[in-house]
Amino acid sequence: LAYGCDLVYSEEIIDRAITSTERVYNETMGTIGTIDYRRKSESFLPNVQRRMATNNDLFHSTIPVIRIDPELERSKLIFQLGTGSANLALPAALTVQNDVSGIDINMGCPKKFSVSGGMGSALLEDLPRACDIVNVLSRNVNVPVSCKIRLLEDDPKTVHFVTALVKAGASAIAIHGREVGDTAQQPAQLDRLVGVVKLLKSSSSIGVPIIVNGDMYARNNMVNLRRRSGADAVMLARPALYNTSIFRKPSHHRVDHDGEVYYESQDEETRYGYDSKLLLSKTQVIRDYLEHAKAYNGYVKNVKYVVCEMMTNRRTPTNLSSFMPAEKFSRGQTIADVCKCTSIESLCKMWDVSRSSVASHASQADSGKESVDAVDIHTYDDRYFLDPEALRKEQKEKDNRPRKEIEMESACNDKYIDSERSMGGDRILEKMERLLPNSVSCNKQICASVKNGNINEALDLLSAVEAKYLETGNVAIRPNVSTYTLVIKALSKSEVNPQRMQDVLYQIDALNDITTSDNLRIDVDCVCYNAVMDAWGWSSAPDKVQRANKLFHRMLELYKSESNLQVKPNVITLNSL
Repeated sequence: LAYGCDLVYSEEIIDRAITSTERVYNETMGTIGTIDYRRKSESFLPNVQRRMATNNDLFHSTIPVIRIDPELERSKLIFQLGTGSANLALPAALTVQNDVSGIDINMGCPKKFSVSGGMGSALLEDLPRACDIVNVLSRNVNVPVSCKIRLLEDDPKTVHFVTALVKAGASAIAIHGREVGDTAQQPAQLDRLVGVVKLLKSSSSIGVPIIVNGDMYARNNMVNLRRRSGADAVMLARPALYNTSIFRKPSHHRVDHDGEVYYESQDEETRYGYDSKLLLSKTQVIRDYLEHAKAYNGYVKNVKYVVCEMMTNRRTPTNLSSFMPAEKFSRGQTIADVCKCTSIESLCKMWDVSRSSVASHASQADSGKESVDAVDIHTYDDRYFLDPEALRKEQKEKDNRPRKEIEMESACNDKYIDSERSMGGDRILEKMERLLPNSVSCNKQICASVKNGNINEALDLLSAVEAKYLETGNVAIRPNVSTYTLVIKALSKSEVNPQRMQDVLYQIDALNDITTSDNLRIDVDCVCYNAVMDAWGWSSAPDKVQRANKLFHRMLELYKSESNLQVKPNVITLNSL
């Protein structure tokens, strides 16, 4: 925004992640005053809730899902929502609608975590579901609803898809000039994009702004593509990371009352290319970014990622990379140097960023603290920049391996976890990131913690896994029946604490409530319920009969409604009762 961008999109945030937050005014940000959306304490596992109850700072130190500067961003921020269901999208949109200027449905992300949850580009194959989401949101939220899509397999299908979205209530459509399956290194299909936009603009049924996106790494690219296609606006993603100052406008231009930019001469359209004098050095751009990261107390892993992206052109299309050579930085900084940094302060020192300008607004009390999450749900691996080919190869090998082989490797990790017994569940999960954890490997780690007699560690890890699933929607890491059975059985053997065991059962219900697919439901059998009822039987709680009876009726309810046939009460259930 400081460089001249008109609207900004948030990163894609999954519906479940934002719905489980509460809106908090951050009083530690000094004169800036931000709105933080933080996970509600009740969305954490019961054992974490109890820690929060005794340590108020633990909740307030958690990393927000999104932080908004209302004075600067409220009228310019589009909340980008990852969702695959109208039922999940609506509560998410209602949560943030008063702090943003629009809601955008991401229908273009081809990443596995997004598609496997029925989100992103999966919606391009399900027009009725995509339209249902748009229709429900446009009728119930008080801000415009837009969509970001990709080119479909042919132009008529793309036009048909856009037309249906507009009819459903979309206020704007952004189109990326690639199809699902096209890599970032392949040139965008800009000629196709131009043709699609021309067809849409000539249609009387399309009366909303059309935004074009793809491979515009220079201002003249933006001006020319907009003029060729007749699009209303351009959207930048990777080019904005490559050099954010691309948004800087010439000083000698004027804007009419419709927002149209006019230049003094026609050649202005081609004057600002890859060597434009409007562009700042990348060293200066990184310094400007770090000043904002410091001021808003950014999360160091996120900040490192952005700085590394700014330093490289590795994701630039091959036909453009020659125009954007690697830049030498003021002090010879390298990506390897950045990866060694462990705090915002060390990054600022490396890039000669002092506490000045924007950074001066951060409060003294907050400036020296690192952002710490009660459950670290962020994923970061320095090899993403230092050795991307090896990391990509490792990911591909793990994705293609037979399930038995994955189970064998995760079983070998039992010894690894022995040496990490004193670590919390969130730190264990962070250590496991290099192994690309899934529910199988996480279950093995939980089992190892249980064998070590450390049930609190097992509960912490379960909480971390749940948090990661809620934040990313990645079904590969979603806790399953074995996960909860392990924990409940461990609790029944380690101590008779029926309340803690019952909390785990209720946590299963909470995950099932936000599940859109029957295949992802967690249906524990009657053994788990029997264990909890038996624990109540041995307890000295005065209301243990009522609690056990309530569980019994819950089992009957699940069984009779055919929600979970595995929970049918048996003779052990009745004996416990």
